Parts: sequence; structure tokens; C-alpha cells
Amino acid sequence: MIRQLIRVKSEQRPGYTEYWFIVPGWNHRERVRLNNRQDVPPEIYNMILGGQRHFHAKMNLDAERPDDVVFRDWELNMERWDTKQRKSVVNSKADAFLAEIKEVCRKHGLCIEHEDRHGAFVLVPFTEEVAGFLDSAHLEL
Repeated sequence: MIRQLIRVKSEQRPGYTEYWFIVPGWNHRERVRLNNRQDVPPEIYNMILGGQRHFHAKMNLDAERPDDVVFRDWELNMERWDTKQRKSVVNSKADAFLAEIKEVCRKHGLCIEHEDRHGAFVLVPFTEEVAGFLDSAHLEL
């Protein structure tokens, strides 16, 4: 089980909203359905209903299909993970830097998105949801 960024996507359907997860470090194009999952704690589910769209949790990266994905150890806070200190921290310099990057993304209509588990990235059309992915950047300072 490896700590991963979990992005929440939603789509309005007649009479209800459908939710699913995207795990960029596993497969950024594959959807993992939220509905009826036993491994999503109620407090996380309530935060999703309240609008939060980015989380961290441990996940089995060897999953071959969305139905094989298992999540554990959900994190309720979204502070930045410092890989050197091996803990969540607050870093206002990183926050300011990422805010400026998001402004550049808005200006040009493009955004940086995680591509795969090999550390690459792709440029995609800008949306606030995709830009929110930058807010979960890890630190190696």
C-alpha cells in the first residue's frame, strides 16, 4: 500500500450525483466508482458531499482493474507532505509559488496534470478542478 493523491470527480445525473475517484499515480484515465465502497470512511464521504475534491490515502498500486483498488489510511487534512521530514507541514512559500503557477495556467488555458506512476506530466486544458491537483504538491525542500 502506497500513499497516493485521490481526486474526486462528479457528474450530475437525473435525480442524483455520481462520484468516482481518479488516482493519477495509478492510472489517470481510469475511474474508480465511489458508490457503495466499504473502504471509504463516513467522514471522508461527508467531506466529498461537502465539496472537498482532493485527499490522500494508501492504495494498492498493483491493482489491475478499478474493482481491485483498495484504499486505507485516509488523511483528513491536506497539508503538504514533506518527503524529507516524512510528515505533513505548512509551507507558505510553496503555497505562494503554486498560486502563481495556477494564475499562469488560467492565463494560458492550460494546466499541468500527473500522467502516470513514472513521474511524468501532461499539459491538459485548464479547469479549476484540474488546477486543484497542484494544491496537493509534495515538498522536497
